[in-house]
Amino acid sequence: GKPQNVANSVWACATLGVESPRLFAELEKSAAWLVREGKPQHIANSVWACATLGVESPKLFDVLENNAAWLVREGNPQA
Repeated sequence: GKPQNVANSVWACATLGVESPRLFAELEKSAAWLVREGKPQHIANSVWACATLGVESPKLFDVLENNAAWLVREGNPQA
């Protein structure tokens, strides 16, 4: 898949309040891929989805932490 498709899917689940354990388990397994291949917005949407649904995703947050400088440098703040 593409990072945007994954991010859009988990964002939609969180927006609707739909828990999707298998989808979020795959997100967790693919955390390094998402950060490596995705754009900051894809990562932000995915992290937001986890936070909104209370999904613990330690691998995703660990990869995010290890790439924090890139995310801050490349991300575009919303006005």
